[in-house]
Amino acid sequence: PTPRPSPAPPAADLHPCARGIAVPSPEANPDLVSDCKVLLALKATLAGSAELDWSAEKPISFWEGIDVPRRRVDIRPRVAQIALVSRGLTGSIPPELTALTGLEQLVLDENELTGSIPPELGRMGTLTSLTLSRNRLTGTIPPELGELSNLQALHLQENELSGSIPPELGGLLRLQSLLLHENRLVGAVPAELGALTSLQLITLDRNPLTRCLWPPGANVAAAAVAALDIPECTESSVADTAPELTSSHQVSSVGEVEAGRLAELRAAVEDVAAFYAIGYGIEIPDFRLYFAPERESAGELYEEVTGRPSIFDDPRIAGVVVTTAEGSLAIIRYFEVEEEVDEARLDHVLSHEYHHLVQNAAVPPEIAGRTIVPRWIVEGAAEYGSGFFVRDKYGTDTLQRWVGDSLAYEETFREIAADFRNEHYGVAALAIEWLVRHSGNPRSYLQYWDLLGSGASWDDAFTSAFGLARGTFFDSFEEYRAGLRSSATRIRGVVVDPDGSGISGADVAAKPRTPYDAALTTFSASDGTFEMLVPPDTYSLSLGRRFLRNGMLFLAFDLKYDATHGYATACGPGTTYTTRAGEVVEVVIRVLPDLLGRADEPPCNEGVPGYHVIESTVTGPTGEPVAEFVPKTYHGVQVKAIPFPYRVTGHRFDGVVQSRGISRAAVEDGRYLLEILYHFGFYGHQRRVVGWYGNGGFTTDRDEATVIEVAGAGVAGIEIRLPAAPEELPGLFR
Repeated sequence: PTPRPSPAPPAADLHPCARGIAVPSPEANPDLVSDCKVLLALKATLAGSAELDWSAEKPISFWEGIDVPRRRVDIRPRVAQIALVSRGLTGSIPPELTALTGLEQLVLDENELTGSIPPELGRMGTLTSLTLSRNRLTGTIPPELGELSNLQALHLQENELSGSIPPELGGLLRLQSLLLHENRLVGAVPAELGALTSLQLITLDRNPLTRCLWPPGANVAAAAVAALDIPECTESSVADTAPELTSSHQVSSVGEVEAGRLAELRAAVEDVAAFYAIGYGIEIPDFRLYFAPERESAGELYEEVTGRPSIFDDPRIAGVVVTTAEGSLAIIRYFEVEEEVDEARLDHVLSHEYHHLVQNAAVPPEIAGRTIVPRWIVEGAAEYGSGFFVRDKYGTDTLQRWVGDSLAYEETFREIAADFRNEHYGVAALAIEWLVRHSGNPRSYLQYWDLLGSGASWDDAFTSAFGLARGTFFDSFEEYRAGLRSSATRIRGVVVDPDGSGISGADVAAKPRTPYDAALTTFSASDGTFEMLVPPDTYSLSLGRRFLRNGMLFLAFDLKYDATHGYATACGPGTTYTTRAGEVVEVVIRVLPDLLGRADEPPCNEGVPGYHVIESTVTGPTGEPVAEFVPKTYHGVQVKAIPFPYRVTGHRFDGVVQSRGISRAAVEDGRYLLEILYHFGFYGHQRRVVGWYGNGGFTTDRDEATVIEVAGAGVAGIEIRLPAAPEELPGLFR
């Protein structure tokens, strides 16, 4: 007899994914049922404390961040994309994702994911995009990712990834974008990346990489890699494994420093130590390094170990290395901006002081006590060595910056050396750079200290290391500086207020076009005039805001000069000038004097004739000011001035809440509504309108919004009191 088919199991015995809700017609779509099971099993691991709406009680194609595309009828549907951007995920990336054998795009940017990147992801041969940027991922980049033969986009930027760039990534021949910036990657750039001929975009900056290609002699066929203009490595140490700090390397703190912050600072020390060990073979067997968050704690430690008055009362002093009976000790005062460590400033100070530790390690205390080395050599060599790290991590043209510093001084270098001050570090570094080039030995600036350590006088060590006598150097270097001056561009002008009166002491900067290059600066004389010599390049001009915050001096060159109206404002990007040798550029820069000392960045167009400021204060339900807007993560409240009758305008940065809950927007005469937005990320879908100013402070009904009249003067005294925390307010339709 013909056997009867087995009866279908009861629905209660089926996996939830196979009951016909999450996956329609589960018998016909077994692969999608399998994908559903995988996602539900991994939901908690990936989400952490976040909420995901993945549930077998609704169709999988409607799950948050899941895409199940409709394709040909003969192809069974699969989960092709997981896109969870800025969803607050706090878990980790599960290696079991490899069970999603049809996944093409894994997009998990802008979350709080921790842990490492699973090497198992290298088995997901269908992946075309793997983007994990702006998380808190640690560990190394798995070499197994080089097996993803269909991958077109690999975005791992703005994490905490360490180790070296795997040369295996050179096998991703379909890769079009490789974004690795702002991590902790060390070592050389693998020459294998030169084979990525499909590559259109690559970013490596903000890593402590040694900016050279290893191994040498490789053919760089990829135009995007060739455009980085990375030289071949000359030190074989770039192939070594990054060393780790040991118990003989003490990294501690004084003052109030949280454990998490100290771990972050220790990581910065590890990056500097690894950079110099791998790229230049420079290692220090032991050192003590103390971080201080404020000048008082830094000064107290300095007084304790030296018996001398604190040097940290000078806000320009950020670090020092002193010699004690127990050896060298570095004190570094770190700076915070918006509760984040000022990374670029820390890296500069840390790499500079690290070279002082190198100098002290080379010269025993008994010799150092009887050897007097000119301060220009001590600081110039430290600044020169620091320049490698700053150049390679940030892409800064340090030589151009030192040339600019040299052009700022008309005195001879003999005169500068005789009266050496902190502001002379750049020209001293240029002197060391000249000496190293003259010697033909890139390690001569280190050999100098080794010779001192062996007992040589500083004059004899100078001649032996650099190949010429001190007097000859001063004459030859001065000829070099004269040549720089003859080929420089002269920028001169006057800084005035809107009425045309000169402004004394205004900080003026010429900013090169390279993103991380330091500005060349001067300040205006008593009548507002200024003049500076700069190397030929493309520059924008700006004025600086000089202010104190938490007892620390800051200088922000964000008031950009626009020649179309002649004012310096917070609008960008400003007028650029491409200069030539011997050219003279003349400008008149107008600015509202109040802006030059303001701690908060002013709104665009403040101070320009015809514009007036609407100032409001945004508070919470109990009257406390809401938190400042955080540009780095683009989180916070914006009060946007909208023309009335109501019309939607382009998104602008104006009106974001700053210190004390204050928001400012500069507008022309007219009638306006104040629209209140909450931002929780960089993208358009990550902001929402939560209300308007009106009805005594806040309303969710636009028809009840108060109309602000602006006629010839600004408007102040507006208080917007939110009924709940900004992140708790629902979004409204405009």
